[in-house]
Amino acid sequence: MHISKQAAKEIAAIRTEFPKCDKMVYSICTRTSETGAKFCRRANELRGKADTHKLHHSLRVRVTEERYNQVKAIIEADGRFPTVNAWLDWWVWVFIKSYEKKVPLPGLATEERQEVRAMDTASASENNTNF
Repeated sequence: MHISKQAAKEIAAIRTEFPKCDKMVYSICTRTSETGAKFCRRANELRGKADTHKLHHSLRVRVTEERYNQVKAIIEADGRFPTVNAWLDWWVWVFIKSYEKKVPLPGLATEERQEVRAMDTASASENNTNF
């Protein structure tokens, strides 16, 4: 397998911390769309490939497929947010501002909160894996 001088430099840099990285690993990890494999953040740093995201921290949520499709459709139809990330960032900002001003968000009545807690508990138990 022939590799470029740049690839050889990157492999050498990665090997300083990941000694088993070789041409094959490099080839697989640089063709993520074909292989599904990718370098970890540290290996990318060693390669000289910095994280290009402007924001480096994230909040995440798992939802049902139905809820996911509903939210995506609404965000696209609404047109105010270019991405789901922009929409979620706005909601985080709304939450922070309402907390700072001690203004309760329009939200769940006590019965609805209990229903959501029950759903969360059920989801958590479904996702719980015993090792």
